[in-house]
Amino acid sequence: MECAKCGAEIENCLVVCSKCSDSLKKEKKIYRLFKLSTICLLIFFIAFTLILLALEKNKISDFAWIYISAFTLTTLAASPILAIIFLLKINFHKDSLGIGNYAFVIIFLSAIIMLPVGLMSGNTRHRSVAYRMVCGTNLNKLGKALLLYANDNNGQLPEAYWCDQLITDGYVSPEDFICDKSGAKLCESSFALNKEVAGKNISDIPPDMVVLFESTLGVTKSGRDFPAKDREFNVHEDYEISRFAKVYKDQWNQVGGPESLAVDNHQGDGCNILFGDMHVRFEKEPWSSDLKWSLREDYVFKLPQFTQPDPEKIEPLLLFKKVSISVIAIIIVGGAFYSLHRFQFRKYRSFTILLGFTCVLLGFVLGGFTETLYSSNDIFGVGAIAGVVGGLIVGICYFAILTKRFYSMKHRKRFMSYAVSLGMAAGMICSTILHLVLMIMAEEKMPFGLITGLSVGIIVGAIMGAISGAECEKELYDNGQNK
Repeated sequence: MECAKCGAEIENCLVVCSKCSDSLKKEKKIYRLFKLSTICLLIFFIAFTLILLALEKNKISDFAWIYISAFTLTTLAASPILAIIFLLKINFHKDSLGIGNYAFVIIFLSAIIMLPVGLMSGNTRHRSVAYRMVCGTNLNKLGKALLLYANDNNGQLPEAYWCDQLITDGYVSPEDFICDKSGAKLCESSFALNKEVAGKNISDIPPDMVVLFESTLGVTKSGRDFPAKDREFNVHEDYEISRFAKVYKDQWNQVGGPESLAVDNHQGDGCNILFGDMHVRFEKEPWSSDLKWSLREDYVFKLPQFTQPDPEKIEPLLLFKKVSISVIAIIIVGGAFYSLHRFQFRKYRSFTILLGFTCVLLGFVLGGFTETLYSSNDIFGVGAIAGVVGGLIVGICYFAILTKRFYSMKHRKRFMSYAVSLGMAAGMICSTILHLVLMIMAEEKMPFGLITGLSVGIIVGAIMGAISGAECEKELYDNGQNK
């Protein structure tokens, strides 16, 4: 081991250099970062293996899954971050950089793992859209079944036992009453019939009136205690239903109003509703009084319990969005102005322009791609704009730090290693800023996009760091600044 100050050989057991009396504790602390990075990666592999075993045996609850996934992804994200910090520090020491090669291996291994893990986890919202479509398809089948029933019964819609009636008459099957995200099982219904249309003539129902909707009616705290095989429709025709299956007794043949709407089945985005003209539409605000629930003028519209939009909470949320975006903008713009003020770019004007243009182009492309991870119409174009601004400003700060450190490094041969490490750090910072902006704008609660962003930021940052490091070193030598 060598002393960072004088370069003298020192025994590993010593904490002070015998020649210059320089403390070695600081240098030893640096290696703790590498050890922590390695430990975090090992913890991820162990936790991921345990999760796979638990999922295979179905011994993990949804509640536990959230916390276990969060812990596992946190350890995975911490590994490359710690390793990059280690590389940025180790380049200024005279100790061997052999361990730095292992740090690069850990970083890129973590980045490669994070990309598919983050994308698979981040596809939760996209899978929710797919579930929403399947749910709407089932509701559409029920709408057609109601039309057939009305045609066979002088235009009258079913009333009390509408689920059993539609199955008994052969219009639908028990599976068509299930919305996968509602938690309903076979012989349970995720939908309810509007009480204002039950038993009415279909010709009297306006085309914009609610007929069927996703509902929570029948779900009780007592749990499932009713034998599924005892449903009325199963008496007339024996379906393949396990005699051991238990269901909610009242989650069947539901008839109700807007107070029993279910809006939590699709991550709180809304619910599917079937209207009088038998078309299905996904309503983002099903509690809106604009929906027609009754023909009576004295009908009292009741909002569903626990789903009322609270104006007192909406205004602080909008304020939080504005303040958060403003703070992020102030930080990145302030960093750019500091870099422009502190460092002179006129000496390297051509290289600065080329780097800035490249960062803008990459920010535009990656920002536009990042938008696809967030299913929200409110952020169209925000990702591309944030990517351009963030890429340009982070690129300027990156170049400013890189040129300054070139002169202060004790070993010029390690400049490329430092440039790549700094590039990865800049990529992570830029992607984190981009994802934070999109998460705030899209009101996304789960940080899975950040995991994907870290991976992309590390890979792109490493490539840009290697290219810009080589060009920067060449530019500095051409200007005669290496002496």
